[in-house]
Amino acid sequence: MNITGMLRVRDEARWIERVIASIQPLCTRIVVMDDHSVDGTRELCARIPGVEALRSPFEGLDEARDKNWLLDQVGPSEWILAIDGDEVLAPGAQTALFAAMNSPATCLSLPILYLWDSEDQIRVDGVYGRFRRESAFRPNGARFESTRHGGNFHCGNVPSALRGARQPVNAPLLHLGYMNREDRLRKFSWYNEQDPGNAGEDSYRHVVQGDIPEVPATATLRHAGPLQLEALCSRAA
Repeated sequence: MNITGMLRVRDEARWIERVIASIQPLCTRIVVMDDHSVDGTRELCARIPGVEALRSPFEGLDEARDKNWLLDQVGPSEWILAIDGDEVLAPGAQTALFAAMNSPATCLSLPILYLWDSEDQIRVDGVYGRFRRESAFRPNGARFESTRHGGNFHCGNVPSALRGARQPVNAPLLHLGYMNREDRLRKFSWYNEQDPGNAGEDSYRHVVQGDIPEVPATATLRHAGPLQLEALCSRAA
């Protein structure tokens, strides 16, 4: 089976090697678009056998544009596995994911487990406890579409035309990007700079719940809260 890994990344040097290693057993090849990293991410990717590390030809933020360009670089592929540069496929999840790719499904939805404050702890309140994302698809000529958000945020990892036929698979992705408080604060600030006034995301306050006085851990927010944490082993088994 021809499975291509597809990643759009920026400044993920801390864990990009772990990310790629977690999907390599499944992928025939992996194509990475590096969006002007300054921490050596592209150079790390380029040293990994089977990985094509490409520089972004664009300036400015446009997720849909970038992902359509990536699709063009990937070319023909039976399946595309599209994950973020701070997500690791959980140990053992490869078997379930490969089995699902041998089914008639055209789009696979994976649970996202958000590591919080440590490698063995996840956040489980609100959307964090039930969030899934379409992360693998048979391309069939589909394209990513623009959104109403700044920088075409939230265009997804799978083109919207394919998501209606999604099949859930118990193959968790471990999200590392919110694990450290300093990263949550930085991303909260960046999200609101790029996509200000997003009421649907509650101005991204859930990202920093318990980290700043204005959003205490005890608060009930639109999408989450009060803050609740569990051991990773309770969900990743």
